[in-house]
Amino acid sequence: MNLIVTLPFLKIIYIYDTLKFGFNSIPYNKEYGGYELPYIIYIIGMEVLAYGSPALANILWASNSVIDGLHYFGSNLQKEQYLKPLLNGRPKIISEKIFLVG
Repeated sequence: MNLIVTLPFLKIIYIYDTLKFGFNSIPYNKEYGGYELPYIIYIIGMEVLAYGSPALANILWASNSVIDGLHYFGSNLQKEQYLKPLLNGRPKIISEKIFLVG
């Protein structure tokens, strides 16, 4: 049986707004659109955000795992093509739904 769970409590606009203001850009190089601030500032910000909206914080943590992978292990082409848009608040969110297969 397939179960589709929608996210009515977390509008997609909240995700875009948080990314547009550069929340995910805090610890990364300015060369790719980051702020080059200490990582602890990002962690503290995520903790504060999680108190207000745990769902939004989890989405941002998941997207940051992709950003970390590109930042540390991506080629220059991958960084130009994918990392810059992610750090500049122009992500491509594929779906607003979570699909669980049970």
